[in-house]
Amino acid sequence: MITTKEQLEAAISWANTWSGRSTLLLVIGILGEYVVPPFLDDKNWRTKATKVIFALFVVLGIGGEYVFSSKISQGAGELQRLSDGELKQAQKDAAAAYQKAADADAQLAVTKTQATKAEQAAASARTGQQKLGIDLAKQEERAAIAEKALLELQERNKPRILNAKQQQEIADRLRLYSAQKLNLFAYSGENEIVGITNSIIMALGKNGAGWSVSVFTGNENGRAIAGVLVEVKNTATMTDRKAASALVAALKTENLEVNGPEPANTNIAQLGTGNSDPTAQIIITIGKKP
Repeated sequence: MITTKEQLEAAISWANTWSGRSTLLLVIGILGEYVVPPFLDDKNWRTKATKVIFALFVVLGIGGEYVFSSKISQGAGELQRLSDGELKQAQKDAAAAYQKAADADAQLAVTKTQATKAEQAAASARTGQQKLGIDLAKQEERAAIAEKALLELQERNKPRILNAKQQQEIADRLRLYSAQKLNLFAYSGENEIVGITNSIIMALGKNGAGWSVSVFTGNENGRAIAGVLVEVKNTATMTDRKAASALVAALKTENLEVNGPEPANTNIAQLGTGNSDPTAQIIITIGKKP
């Protein structure tokens, strides 16, 4: 059991050190999850293992922050209690010393010595309180950083979603271009892409804006799209180009990451299954979430 100020200060210092290490572990985990994977092969089991390890770093970092923050708070409370007790005792000693000085001139020298010691003890207690305040401020700052990192991680991991209301709002904005032909190409292999692709098809198709949507899924050679890209062929009419611009604006309004419209890249090979209309002048490609 910890019963002295020195033991409490040592325990708080130890917890503070491990709290800092937990923060470092959390930062490494977050950086590892978003900096390292792009340079690795997504289908390689080592890549998956690497993602799991960095995710474990994040969990351990957050857990460490919580555990050691609790220990620091508990130690700080106990240290505060001891400091308050010392301060009260010092004040009582000072009062007794001054009373003795008033009662007996013969005890003046002794009284002055006792008063000086009491004041030194009070100063020491105040110094301890100031140091405790600094440590608590640093811990609160670390906790705020960890909380912000966790919220950012949660936001990055949320799938892209268009609810029924959002789909209806997109349809209403684009119904002006009803019967517009569109080739939709979606990257295969991820449930998140399938979900947002189906939502966009519902908003644009015959039950939505009334566009003629041809769907093709697979992979591309020559590029890797992040988010959504809208392209127009060089044979597109002015109406086609206006419809493409309206499509980009409508999707952006619903907080999707969309680029374009830009000229179609004819050097990209799209391999997969589905239907593609050669007469469609607008192409929308749906890739991984950025």
